[in-house]
Amino acid sequence: MLDFWGRDKVQFGKRVERVSEDDTGVSVTFTDGTTAVGDFLIAADGSHSAVRPYVLDTPRSAATPGT
Repeated sequence: MLDFWGRDKVQFGKRVERVSEDDTGVSVTFTDGTTAVGDFLIAADGSHSAVRPYVLDTPRSAATPGT
């Protein structure tokens, strides 16, 4: 993925605070205050995904059993 998209498009070591979507694309706000915008979001953040609730449109506790 890094080879294809480039280091300027792939984020590592970031924590997602908020994801929003509109007619123009998706915007991600990270806990460090930075943002990323694009046409789509690929979330590869594991089984306890912080992004999953935004995709499923459910609260985090409902999307991740045991939290």
